[in-house]
Amino acid sequence: MVLTAHIFFLQRASWWNSWAIGAGWAGVDLFFVLSGFLISRLLFSEYQRTGQIAYGRFAFRRGMKIWPAFYAVSIAYLVWRFWSSYPHHWFLRPFAHDILFMDSYVEGTFGHFWSLAVEEHFYILLPLTLFVMLRSAKPGTPDPFRSLPALCLNVAVLVLGARIVTHLLLPNFSYYTHFFPTHLRIDSLLFGVLLGYLSEFHTERFWAFMKKHRSILTLVSFAFISPCVIFGQPGDVVAPPNPFLYTFGFTFIYLGFGLLMCLFLLVPIPTTGLFGHLGRSVAAIGRHSYSIYLWHLPLIFVLQRYRIMKTHSGLILYYTICILAGIVLAKIIEEPSLRLRDYLSSRGADVALGTDAMKAGSVKPEVAV
Repeated sequence: MVLTAHIFFLQRASWWNSWAIGAGWAGVDLFFVLSGFLISRLLFSEYQRTGQIAYGRFAFRRGMKIWPAFYAVSIAYLVWRFWSSYPHHWFLRPFAHDILFMDSYVEGTFGHFWSLAVEEHFYILLPLTLFVMLRSAKPGTPDPFRSLPALCLNVAVLVLGARIVTHLLLPNFSYYTHFFPTHLRIDSLLFGVLLGYLSEFHTERFWAFMKKHRSILTLVSFAFISPCVIFGQPGDVVAPPNPFLYTFGFTFIYLGFGLLMCLFLLVPIPTTGLFGHLGRSVAAIGRHSYSIYLWHLPLIFVLQRYRIMKTHSGLILYYTICILAGIVLAKIIEEPSLRLRDYLSSRGADVALGTDAMKAGSVKPEVAV
């Protein structure tokens, strides 16, 4: 979806692809919900197994996943800018915004880094929130996170209110005012956390509800997602988006994507035949999606420079180059760092590095034994 949304850098939208380009930006919202769901389940399942959460180990593993590839893109661009004799303030300041993960509030090296800044802020806020919940829980509490649904609801209302107030006070649209800021987008990640909590601590009731009402929930999910198509930006990004989109629309979209994600988890995945091979091929690309996402915008600027993307065959070349380059660069940069991460984690390097697990709350009796 994001690759499609950024076609407008290479050619103007046509009648057949304008809707896809206009709605493709919502792929980031889908990613936010997925991220909140998957990351929170890692922490919740760890607590259920061990009675604690190793926050230092979590931070170490997340850092080794995100930082090496991210900094490789930023440093590569910094070197190119330096040798291109651009005025230093043109690239040193954006680079500083990159390394401090400020891109959701101020302009960095590349526009798509804003979503990574939101993710980094989430990786800090979620463990802190769970830590406070664990410290506040009574000893022996089987579910120290039971107040999480109420917290998610309150945050969702506050964030939606902040989006509305921002629009009313600052009606002239700006991405760094209305679209990117972490405090206006964190609710989509938190909805993923809520779904992760329900699926881990109320497993039978949650999935029974999803199965029983899957037909109506499917319709509801598509209805909620529809604003990204109805109010999606035009492909040439000349006009600002409809205010409904970046106020109530964000809420509807993450609700729809969250429901759709859970409904897909109920669908059995074929492992043989044509669909099995197709699924494994898509999964192979998905394993490298972070690298593809990181490098696709720099590649767009290269392709834009040589003006070879004006035809339909050029678009096929665009998708192919972005995906293949992302996979190759993942094998060069990301995979070695992940192997190092796993090696150091297996040897208890998180303790050696001073990132001791902070035990919070009570340890389950069977774990203590």
